[in-house]
Amino acid sequence: MIVTVSPFAVARIHSFGYTDVVGLIMPNMTEAQENLLKRYYHILLFHPQPQNVLTRLPKWAYVKAPLIDDPEKLTKDDITILF
Repeated sequence: MIVTVSPFAVARIHSFGYTDVVGLIMPNMTEAQENLLKRYYHILLFHPQPQNVLTRLPKWAYVKAPLIDDPEKLTKDDITILF
């Protein structure tokens, strides 16, 4: 699962063939979003301020949160390497 904040990043990453990608739409993750993400045990997080999400996800999932300034500029190869 790939999680990002921007809906534009979601569209770009999805265009590369990654179908398990969602956008939080806001900096914080809601409890409802957290509950939906509990189905996944491996999460790649693209977030400008990941700390507020990283405090909750690792309780049940392996989370990789690379420091990426603009996930909308990532290429398919970049994501493949990170994932």
